[in-house]
Amino acid sequence: MIRSRKFQFHATRLQYLDSIIGNSDIQCVNQLRMDRRTFGLLCELLRSRGLKATGSLVVEEQVCMFLHTLSHHVKNHTIGSRFFRSGETVSRYFNSVLNGVIRLHDVLLRVPYPVPENCTDERWKWFKNCLGALDGTYIRVRVPENDKPRYRTRKGMESGGPSHTTGNKTGSRRAWTKDEEEAMLNILDAVVANGGRADNDTFKSGSYKYIENELEKLLPGSGLKAYPHIDSKIRIWKKSYGVIFDMLNTSDFCWNEVRKCVVVDSDEVWRSYVESHKDASNWRDKPFPYYERLANIFGKDRATGSSAETPNDMANAALQEEIHDDDNEIDDEGSPMSTTLPSNSQYTTRSRSQSSNKRRSKLDEQIAGGIDKLVSAFHQANADMSQNMFGSSEDHDYIGRELASMGLFVDDELIALNLMVEKPSHIRAFKVLRNDRDRKFAYVRMLLREHERRGGI
Repeated sequence: MIRSRKFQFHATRLQYLDSIIGNSDIQCVNQLRMDRRTFGLLCELLRSRGLKATGSLVVEEQVCMFLHTLSHHVKNHTIGSRFFRSGETVSRYFNSVLNGVIRLHDVLLRVPYPVPENCTDERWKWFKNCLGALDGTYIRVRVPENDKPRYRTRKGMESGGPSHTTGNKTGSRRAWTKDEEEAMLNILDAVVANGGRADNDTFKSGSYKYIENELEKLLPGSGLKAYPHIDSKIRIWKKSYGVIFDMLNTSDFCWNEVRKCVVVDSDEVWRSYVESHKDASNWRDKPFPYYERLANIFGKDRATGSSAETPNDMANAALQEEIHDDDNEIDDEGSPMSTTLPSNSQYTTRSRSQSSNKRRSKLDEQIAGGIDKLVSAFHQANADMSQNMFGSSEDHDYIGRELASMGLFVDDELIALNLMVEKPSHIRAFKVLRNDRDRKFAYVRMLLREHERRGGI
Protein backbone atom coordinates (compact mmCIF):
# COMPACT_ATOMS: atom_id res chain seq x y z
CA MET A 1 0.00 0.00 0.00
CA ILE A 2 2.80 2.45 0.95
CA ARG A 3 4.80 1.47 -2.13
CA SER A 4 1.76 2.08 -4.34
CA ARG A 5 1.26 5.54 -2.83
CA LYS A 6 4.92 6.45 -3.33
CA PHE A 7 4.70 5.39 -6.96
CA GLN A 8 1.59 7.49 -7.39
CA PHE A 9 3.29 10.56 -5.90
CA HIS A 10 6.30 10.04 -8.16
CA ALA A 11 4.12 9.76 -11.26
CA THR A 12 2.13 12.88 -10.31
CA ARG A 13 5.35 14.76 -9.61
CA LEU A 14 6.78 13.92 -13.02
CA GLN A 15 3.51 14.86 -14.67
CA TYR A 16 3.51 18.30 -12.98
CA LEU A 17 7.17 18.86 -13.91
CA ASP A 18 6.43 17.91 -17.53
CA SER A 19 3.49 20.34 -17.63
CA ILE A 20 5.90 23.19 -16.81
CA ILE A 21 8.99 22.41 -18.90
CA GLY A 22 7.70 19.87 -21.41
CA ASN A 23 4.73 21.50 -23.13
CA SER A 24 5.47 25.03 -24.30
CA ASP A 25 7.74 28.00 -23.77
CA ILE A 26 4.72 30.10 -22.72
CA GLN A 27 3.96 27.86 -19.75
CA CYS A 28 7.64 27.67 -18.83
CA VAL A 29 8.02 31.46 -18.90
CA ASN A 30 4.84 31.95 -16.87
CA GLN A 31 5.99 29.59 -14.14
CA LEU A 32 9.80 29.95 -14.15
CA ARG A 33 10.38 33.30 -15.90
CA MET A 34 12.55 31.70 -18.60
CA ASP A 35 11.97 29.58 -21.72
CA ARG A 36 12.78 25.88 -21.99
CA ARG A 37 16.09 26.43 -23.81
CA THR A 38 17.37 28.81 -21.12
CA PHE A 39 16.15 26.40 -18.44
CA GLY A 40 18.09 23.54 -20.03
CA LEU A 41 21.28 25.63 -20.30
CA LEU A 42 21.01 26.63 -16.63
CA CYS A 43 20.62 22.98 -15.60
CA GLU A 44 23.72 22.00 -17.60
CA LEU A 45 25.75 24.84 -16.11
CA LEU A 46 24.75 23.81 -12.60
CA ARG A 47 25.66 20.18 -13.34
CA SER A 48 29.09 21.33 -14.49
CA ARG A 49 29.58 23.12 -11.15
CA GLY A 50 28.72 20.16 -8.95
CA LEU A 51 24.93 20.03 -8.66
CA LYS A 52 23.92 16.36 -8.68
CA ALA A 53 20.73 14.32 -8.67
CA THR A 54 20.05 12.46 -5.43
CA GLY A 55 17.65 9.56 -5.13
CA SER A 56 14.48 10.28 -7.05
CA LEU A 57 15.06 14.05 -7.19
CA VAL A 58 16.67 14.98 -10.52
CA VAL A 59 18.51 18.22 -11.25
CA GLU A 60 15.64 19.56 -13.36
CA GLU A 61 13.22 19.22 -10.46
CA GLN A 62 15.63 20.91 -8.07
CA VAL A 63 16.09 23.86 -10.42
CA CYS A 64 12.36 24.01 -11.15
CA MET A 65 11.50 24.27 -7.43
CA PHE A 66 14.21 26.94 -6.99
CA LEU A 67 12.99 29.09 -9.89
CA HIS A 68 9.33 28.60 -8.95
CA THR A 69 10.02 29.90 -5.44
CA LEU A 70 11.85 32.99 -6.74
CA SER A 71 9.34 33.72 -9.50
CA HIS A 72 6.21 33.68 -7.37
CA HIS A 73 7.61 34.34 -3.88
CA VAL A 74 5.90 31.34 -2.32
CA LYS A 75 6.74 29.39 0.83
CA ASN A 76 8.38 26.00 1.10
CA HIS A 77 5.13 24.29 2.09
CA THR A 78 3.43 25.63 -1.05
CA ILE A 79 6.18 24.24 -3.28
CA GLY A 80 6.14 21.00 -1.30
CA SER A 81 2.41 20.49 -1.90
CA ARG A 82 2.87 21.00 -5.65
CA PHE A 83 5.85 18.69 -5.98
CA PHE A 84 4.80 16.23 -3.22
CA ARG A 85 7.90 16.98 -1.16
CA SER A 86 8.32 17.90 2.48
CA GLY A 87 9.15 21.45 3.49
CA GLU A 88 12.55 20.33 4.74
CA THR A 89 13.36 18.73 1.38
CA VAL A 90 12.36 21.87 -0.51
CA SER A 91 14.48 24.06 1.78
CA ARG A 92 17.52 21.78 1.54
CA TYR A 93 17.52 21.63 -2.26
CA PHE A 94 16.73 25.34 -2.59
CA ASN A 95 19.96 26.11 -0.73
CA SER A 96 21.81 23.52 -2.80
CA VAL A 97 20.76 25.18 -6.07
CA LEU A 98 21.48 28.61 -4.59
CA ASN A 99 25.05 27.59 -3.78
CA GLY A 100 25.41 26.30 -7.34
CA VAL A 101 24.20 29.64 -8.77
CA ILE A 102 26.67 31.50 -6.55
CA ARG A 103 29.46 29.31 -7.93
CA LEU A 104 28.41 30.50 -11.41
CA HIS A 105 29.12 34.14 -10.64
CA ASP A 106 32.06 34.23 -13.03
CA VAL A 107 29.74 33.09 -15.85
CA LEU A 108 26.47 34.84 -15.04
CA LEU A 109 27.72 38.22 -13.80
CA ARG A 110 28.83 40.66 -16.46
CA VAL A 111 31.76 42.94 -15.58
CA PRO A 112 30.89 46.58 -16.39
CA TYR A 113 33.21 48.57 -18.63
CA PRO A 114 33.42 52.37 -18.53
CA VAL A 115 32.09 54.38 -21.46
CA PRO A 116 35.17 55.13 -23.62
CA GLU A 117 36.32 58.62 -24.46
CA ASN A 118 35.83 58.06 -28.20
CA CYS A 119 32.25 56.76 -27.85
CA THR A 120 29.98 58.04 -30.64
CA ASP A 121 26.73 56.43 -29.51
CA GLU A 122 24.12 59.17 -29.10
CA ARG A 123 22.79 57.52 -25.96
CA TRP A 124 26.08 57.01 -24.12
CA LYS A 125 28.64 59.53 -25.41
CA TRP A 126 27.45 62.01 -22.75
CA PHE A 127 28.53 59.63 -19.98
CA LYS A 128 32.22 59.19 -20.77
CA ASN A 129 34.20 57.22 -18.18
CA CYS A 130 30.97 56.32 -16.34
CA LEU A 131 31.06 52.80 -14.98
CA GLY A 132 27.87 50.76 -15.17
CA ALA A 133 25.41 53.56 -16.03
CA LEU A 134 21.93 52.09 -16.54
CA ASP A 135 19.32 53.18 -19.03
CA GLY A 136 16.57 54.96 -17.12
CA THR A 137 18.79 56.14 -14.23
CA TYR A 138 17.27 59.21 -12.56
CA ILE A 139 19.64 62.17 -12.84
CA ARG A 140 18.58 65.43 -11.25
CA VAL A 141 18.95 68.45 -13.53
CA ARG A 142 17.61 71.99 -13.49
CA VAL A 143 15.57 72.91 -16.55
CA PRO A 144 13.43 75.92 -17.51
CA GLU A 145 9.76 75.89 -16.48
CA ASN A 146 8.58 75.41 -20.07
CA ASP A 147 10.79 72.34 -20.61
CA LYS A 148 9.74 70.47 -17.45
CA PRO A 149 7.18 68.22 -19.18
CA ARG A 150 9.98 66.82 -21.38
CA TYR A 151 12.02 65.81 -18.33
CA ARG A 152 9.20 64.42 -16.23
CA THR A 153 9.65 60.81 -15.08
CA ARG A 154 7.15 58.00 -15.40
CA LYS A 155 6.01 58.63 -11.81
CA GLY A 156 5.20 62.25 -12.57
CA MET A 157 8.13 63.72 -10.62
CA GLU A 158 9.83 66.71 -12.20
CA SER A 159 13.56 66.53 -12.59
CA GLY A 160 14.27 69.92 -11.05
CA GLY A 161 13.14 73.51 -10.48
CA PRO A 162 13.07 75.60 -7.32
CA SER A 163 9.30 76.17 -7.32
CA HIS A 164 8.45 72.48 -7.32
CA THR A 165 10.99 70.88 -5.00
CA THR A 166 11.96 71.09 -1.37
CA GLY A 167 15.55 70.74 -0.29
CA ASN A 168 15.01 68.31 2.57
CA LYS A 169 17.16 65.31 3.42
CA THR A 170 14.72 62.78 1.95
CA GLY A 171 15.29 64.06 -1.58
CA SER A 172 13.13 65.95 -4.07
CA ARG A 173 9.46 66.18 -3.06
CA ARG A 174 6.56 67.96 -4.73
CA ALA A 175 5.56 71.15 -2.89
CA TRP A 176 1.95 72.23 -3.40
CA THR A 177 1.07 75.89 -3.89
CA LYS A 178 -1.95 77.53 -2.25
CA ASP A 179 -3.75 77.77 -5.61
CA GLU A 180 -3.22 74.06 -6.22
CA GLU A 181 -4.59 73.16 -2.79
CA GLU A 182 -7.65 75.38 -3.29
CA ALA A 183 -8.33 73.80 -6.68
CA MET A 184 -7.91 70.35 -5.16
CA LEU A 185 -10.43 71.13 -2.40
CA ASN A 186 -12.98 72.46 -4.89
CA ILE A 187 -12.70 69.29 -6.97
CA LEU A 188 -13.01 67.07 -3.88
CA ASP A 189 -16.18 68.94 -2.85
CA ALA A 190 -17.64 68.22 -6.29
CA VAL A 191 -16.61 64.55 -6.10
CA VAL A 192 -18.31 64.12 -2.71
CA ALA A 193 -21.43 65.96 -3.88
CA ASN A 194 -21.68 63.59 -6.87
CA GLY A 195 -21.41 60.47 -4.69
CA GLY A 196 -17.73 59.76 -5.31
CA ARG A 197 -17.06 58.80 -1.69
CA ALA A 198 -17.70 55.20 -0.61
CA ASP A 199 -19.41 54.15 2.63
CA ASN A 200 -16.07 53.47 4.34
CA ASP A 201 -14.92 57.10 3.87
CA THR A 202 -12.66 56.25 0.91
CA PHE A 203 -13.02 57.45 -2.65
CA LYS A 204 -14.45 55.20 -5.31
CA SER A 205 -12.34 53.68 -8.06
CA GLY A 206 -11.39 56.18 -10.74
CA SER A 207 -11.79 59.25 -8.51
CA TYR A 208 -8.07 59.99 -8.39
CA LYS A 209 -7.80 59.91 -12.18
CA TYR A 210 -10.78 62.24 -12.43
CA ILE A 211 -9.13 64.67 -9.97
CA GLU A 212 -5.91 64.53 -12.00
CA ASN A 213 -7.77 65.45 -15.21
CA GLU A 214 -9.69 68.27 -13.53
CA LEU A 215 -6.49 69.72 -12.04
CA GLU A 216 -4.89 69.66 -15.48
CA LYS A 217 -7.85 71.66 -16.84
CA LEU A 218 -7.74 74.23 -14.03
CA LEU A 219 -3.93 74.43 -13.76
CA PRO A 220 -2.38 73.45 -17.11
CA GLY A 221 1.23 72.30 -16.84
CA SER A 222 1.08 71.73 -13.08
CA GLY A 223 2.09 68.09 -13.58
CA LEU A 224 0.02 66.83 -10.64
CA LYS A 225 -0.62 63.11 -11.05
CA ALA A 226 -2.97 60.72 -9.32
CA TYR A 227 0.04 58.83 -7.97
CA PRO A 228 1.99 59.88 -6.02
CA HIS A 229 0.86 63.54 -5.76
CA ILE A 230 -2.92 63.41 -5.26
CA ASP A 231 -2.83 60.17 -3.28
CA SER A 232 -0.13 61.52 -0.96
CA LYS A 233 -1.93 64.84 -0.44
CA ILE A 234 -5.22 63.14 0.46
CA ARG A 235 -3.43 60.86 2.92
CA ILE A 236 -1.75 63.83 4.64
CA TRP A 237 -4.99 65.82 4.83
CA LYS A 238 -6.94 62.85 6.15
CA LYS A 239 -4.37 62.16 8.86
CA SER A 240 -4.28 65.81 9.93
CA TYR A 241 -8.08 66.04 9.96
CA GLY A 242 -8.30 62.89 12.08
CA VAL A 243 -5.82 64.20 14.65
CA ILE A 244 -7.70 67.49 15.03
CA PHE A 245 -11.09 65.75 15.09
CA ASP A 246 -10.00 63.52 17.97
CA MET A 247 -8.65 66.52 19.88
CA LEU A 248 -11.89 68.48 19.51
CA ASN A 249 -13.88 65.48 20.75
CA THR A 250 -11.91 65.58 24.02
CA SER A 251 -12.90 67.75 26.94
CA ASP A 252 -10.98 71.04 27.50
CA PHE A 253 -10.09 71.29 23.78
CA CYS A 254 -11.84 73.82 21.53
CA TRP A 255 -11.56 75.34 18.06
CA ASN A 256 -10.49 78.95 17.57
CA GLU A 257 -12.53 80.31 14.65
CA VAL A 258 -10.27 83.33 14.15
CA ARG A 259 -6.91 81.60 14.17
CA LYS A 260 -8.28 78.31 12.75
CA CYS A 261 -6.48 76.13 15.26
CA VAL A 262 -7.02 73.91 18.29
CA VAL A 263 -6.52 75.60 21.66
CA VAL A 264 -6.40 74.29 25.22
CA ASP A 265 -5.98 76.43 28.34
CA SER A 266 -4.40 73.91 30.69
CA ASP A 267 -0.80 72.81 30.11
CA GLU A 268 -1.45 69.82 32.34
CA VAL A 269 -4.30 68.63 30.11
CA TRP A 270 -2.14 69.13 27.02
CA ARG A 271 0.80 67.12 28.39
CA SER A 272 -1.51 64.31 29.50
CA TYR A 273 -3.15 64.16 26.07
CA VAL A 274 0.13 64.18 24.13
CA GLU A 275 1.49 61.28 26.18
CA SER A 276 -1.19 59.00 24.72
CA HIS A 277 -1.53 60.75 21.33
CA LYS A 278 1.94 61.30 19.91
CA ASP A 279 0.64 62.52 16.53
CA ALA A 280 -0.96 65.55 18.19
CA SER A 281 2.28 66.91 19.66
CA ASN A 282 2.65 69.66 17.00
CA TRP A 283 -0.99 70.66 16.66
CA ARG A 284 -1.49 72.97 19.63
CA ASP A 285 -2.16 76.50 18.34
CA LYS A 286 -1.10 75.39 14.85
CA PRO A 287 -3.34 76.91 12.11
CA PHE A 288 -5.16 74.49 9.85
CA PRO A 289 -7.58 76.55 7.71
CA TYR A 290 -8.91 73.57 5.76
CA TYR A 291 -10.46 71.72 8.69
CA GLU A 292 -14.09 72.78 8.08
CA ARG A 293 -13.88 71.91 4.39
CA LEU A 294 -12.22 68.57 5.08
CA ALA A 295 -15.05 67.71 7.49
CA ASN A 296 -17.38 67.64 4.49
CA ILE A 297 -14.91 65.67 2.37
CA PHE A 298 -13.82 62.99 4.84
CA GLY A 299 -17.01 62.84 6.90
CA LYS A 300 -17.62 63.58 10.56
CA ASP A 301 -18.30 60.00 11.63
CA ARG A 302 -15.16 58.44 13.08
CA ALA A 303 -14.55 55.45 15.33
CA THR A 304 -13.82 57.78 18.25
CA GLY A 305 -16.79 60.07 17.62
CA SER A 306 -20.35 60.13 18.79
CA SER A 307 -21.37 57.17 16.65
CA ALA A 308 -19.00 54.82 18.46
CA GLU A 309 -21.26 53.02 20.93
CA THR A 310 -20.84 49.85 22.90
CA PRO A 311 -23.79 47.45 23.26
CA ASN A 312 -24.25 48.74 26.81
CA ASP A 313 -24.42 52.32 25.53
CA MET A 314 -26.98 51.30 22.91
CA ALA A 315 -29.13 49.55 25.54
CA ASN A 316 -28.97 52.59 27.82
CA ALA A 317 -29.90 54.86 24.91
CA ALA A 318 -32.90 52.68 24.10
CA LEU A 319 -33.89 52.76 27.78
CA GLN A 320 -33.68 56.53 27.90
CA GLU A 321 -35.77 56.73 24.73
CA GLU A 322 -38.51 54.65 26.38
CA ILE A 323 -38.43 56.84 29.50
CA HIS A 324 -38.63 59.95 27.35
CA ASP A 325 -41.60 58.55 25.44
CA ASP A 326 -43.39 57.67 28.70
CA ASP A 327 -42.73 61.14 30.09
CA ASN A 328 -44.23 62.66 26.96
CA GLU A 329 -47.32 60.48 27.39
CA ILE A 330 -47.68 61.57 31.03
CA ASP A 331 -47.45 65.24 30.11
CA ASP A 332 -49.99 65.07 27.27
CA GLU A 333 -52.75 67.57 27.63
CA GLY A 334 -56.01 65.97 28.71
CA SER A 335 -54.38 62.89 30.24
CA PRO A 336 -56.01 61.68 33.46
CA MET A 337 -52.61 61.61 35.13
CA SER A 338 -51.80 65.19 34.30
CA THR A 339 -54.10 66.55 36.98
CA THR A 340 -52.85 64.27 39.74
CA LEU A 341 -49.09 64.54 39.39
CA PRO A 342 -47.47 66.67 42.13
CA SER A 343 -45.31 69.59 41.16
CA ASN A 344 -42.56 68.81 43.64
CA SER A 345 -39.33 68.42 41.57
CA GLN A 346 -37.68 66.16 44.14
CA TYR A 347 -40.55 63.70 44.00
CA THR A 348 -40.51 63.79 40.21
CA THR A 349 -36.78 63.05 40.11
CA ARG A 350 -37.16 60.17 42.59
CA SER A 351 -40.07 58.71 40.59
CA ARG A 352 -38.12 58.83 37.39
CA SER A 353 -35.14 57.20 39.07
CA GLN A 354 -37.31 54.37 40.37
CA SER A 355 -38.92 53.97 36.96
CA SER A 356 -35.47 53.90 35.36
CA ASN A 357 -34.29 51.18 37.74
CA LYS A 358 -37.39 49.09 37.12
CA ARG A 359 -37.01 49.37 33.37
CA ARG A 360 -33.30 48.58 33.55
CA SER A 361 -34.08 45.47 35.61
CA LYS A 362 -36.76 44.47 33.11
CA LEU A 363 -34.31 44.99 30.24
CA ASP A 364 -31.70 42.81 31.97
CA GLU A 365 -34.31 40.07 32.45
CA GLN A 366 -35.24 40.25 28.78
CA ILE A 367 -31.58 39.98 27.74
CA ALA A 368 -31.01 37.00 30.08
CA GLY A 369 -34.16 35.30 28.78
CA GLY A 370 -33.07 35.85 25.19
CA ILE A 371 -29.64 34.35 25.90
CA ASP A 372 -31.27 31.28 27.52
CA LYS A 373 -33.50 30.80 24.49
CA LEU A 374 -30.49 31.15 22.18
CA VAL A 375 -28.51 28.51 24.13
CA SER A 376 -31.47 26.12 24.12
CA ALA A 377 -31.95 26.56 20.39
CA PHE A 378 -28.24 25.95 19.82
CA HIS A 379 -28.28 22.70 21.82
CA GLN A 380 -31.39 21.50 19.98
CA ALA A 381 -29.86 22.32 16.59
CA ASN A 382 -26.66 20.54 17.61
CA ALA A 383 -28.63 17.44 18.66
CA ASP A 384 -30.62 17.46 15.40
CA MET A 385 -27.47 17.83 13.34
CA SER A 386 -25.76 14.99 15.23
CA GLN A 387 -28.74 12.71 14.64
CA ASN A 388 -28.84 13.57 10.93
CA MET A 389 -25.11 12.94 10.54
CA PHE A 390 -24.68 9.77 12.61
CA GLY A 391 -28.19 8.40 13.18
CA SER A 392 -29.88 7.77 16.50
CA SER A 393 -28.94 5.10 19.06
CA GLU A 394 -32.20 3.28 18.26
CA ASP A 395 -31.10 2.99 14.63
CA HIS A 396 -27.77 1.54 15.70
CA ASP A 397 -29.47 -1.06 17.92
CA TYR A 398 -31.87 -1.99 15.12
CA ILE A 399 -29.02 -2.44 12.61
CA GLY A 400 -27.03 -4.53 15.10
CA ARG A 401 -29.97 -6.89 15.73
CA GLU A 402 -30.69 -7.31 12.02
CA LEU A 403 -27.05 -8.05 11.16
CA ALA A 404 -26.75 -10.57 14.02
CA SER A 405 -29.73 -12.50 12.65
CA MET A 406 -28.25 -12.89 9.16
CA GLY A 407 -25.67 -15.52 10.07
CA LEU A 408 -22.64 -13.51 8.86
CA PHE A 409 -19.10 -14.04 10.01
CA VAL A 410 -18.25 -11.87 12.98
CA ASP A 411 -15.71 -9.83 10.97
CA ASP A 412 -18.20 -9.20 8.15
CA GLU A 413 -20.90 -8.28 10.65
CA LEU A 414 -18.67 -5.70 12.35
CA ILE A 415 -17.49 -4.26 9.04
CA ALA A 416 -21.08 -3.90 7.78
CA LEU A 417 -22.15 -2.25 11.06
CA ASN A 418 -19.24 0.20 10.85
CA LEU A 419 -20.04 1.07 7.22
CA MET A 420 -23.67 1.83 8.03
CA VAL A 421 -22.90 3.90 11.12
CA GLU A 422 -20.33 5.99 9.21
CA LYS A 423 -22.80 6.81 6.42
CA PRO A 424 -26.42 7.44 7.55
CA SER A 425 -27.66 7.04 3.95
CA HIS A 426 -26.88 3.31 4.29
CA ILE A 427 -29.07 3.16 7.41
CA ARG A 428 -31.96 4.86 5.62
CA ALA A 429 -31.66 2.52 2.62
CA PHE A 430 -31.50 -0.51 4.93
CA LYS A 431 -34.64 0.57 6.82
CA VAL A 432 -36.58 1.16 3.58
CA LEU A 433 -36.31 -2.59 2.84
CA ARG A 434 -38.38 -3.21 6.02
CA ASN A 435 -39.19 -6.97 6.47
CA ASP A 436 -37.65 -8.23 3.21
CA ARG A 437 -34.77 -10.21 4.72
CA ASP A 438 -33.44 -11.46 1.37
CA ARG A 439 -33.01 -7.96 0.02
CA LYS A 440 -31.45 -6.77 3.29
CA PHE A 441 -28.94 -9.62 3.08
CA ALA A 442 -28.19 -8.76 -0.57
CA TYR A 443 -27.72 -5.09 0.37
CA VAL A 444 -25.25 -5.99 3.13
CA ARG A 445 -23.28 -8.29 0.77
CA MET A 446 -23.14 -5.42 -1.75
CA LEU A 447 -21.64 -3.09 0.87
CA LEU A 448 -19.04 -5.71 1.82
CA ARG A 449 -18.05 -6.30 -1.83
CA GLU A 450 -17.70 -2.55 -2.37
CA HIS A 451 -15.56 -2.37 0.74
CA GLU A 452 -13.30 -5.14 -0.57
CA ARG A 453 -12.91 -3.43 -3.97
CA ARG A 454 -11.66 -0.31 -2.23
CA GLY A 455 -8.96 -2.39 -0.59
CA GLY A 456 -10.58 -2.55 2.84
CA ILE A 457 -10.42 1.24 3.36
